Amino acid sequence: MKTKRTRLDWILEAIAFAALPGTFLLLLDRWPQLPGNVPIHFSTTGVPNGWASKDTLWILPLLGAVLYLILTLVAKNPYSMNIPIQLDRENPEIRSLLRSMAITLKAVVLLIFICVIWFSINIAMGNSDGLGVWFLPSTLAAIFLPMLGYWRKLNQVG
Repeated sequence: MKTKRTRLDWILEAIAFAALPGTFLLLLDRWPQLPGNVPIHFSTTGVPNGWASKDTLWILPLLGAVLYLILTLVAKNPYSMNIPIQLDRENPEIRSLLRSMAITLKAVVLLIFICVIWFSINIAMGNSDGLGVWFLPSTLAAIFLPMLGYWRKLNQVG
């Protein structure tokens, strides 16, 4: 049974769809100005503590493309999601919530990737000295708060 997507689903799909080529375009645009080494690892306070060849930055857009594909497939098939509670996945409301959860995660992850690329580029070019202490808590909140909200809704419906 097919369920309708919400307006938020469509907005988050558009964000994810735009962020995916955005990661590639951002890197392509700044590529000529990048020095040979760029930050690839950061401490919990956002200070770069690992550097590598600028070619390493291509891992994020490529990983983003793979995750985009996987999460798009997961959003289409609620049975492919591994949820540690018993749910009636034939229930249209549960199917809709599982799809929305996958779409939300897809948009959040791709936005995080584009931010990491942007920061890595700016740090490498000397325009910034780190991600900032807020980056890790903000990233964790951006991932886990929506997932906890969906988890709560799934428990109420299921």
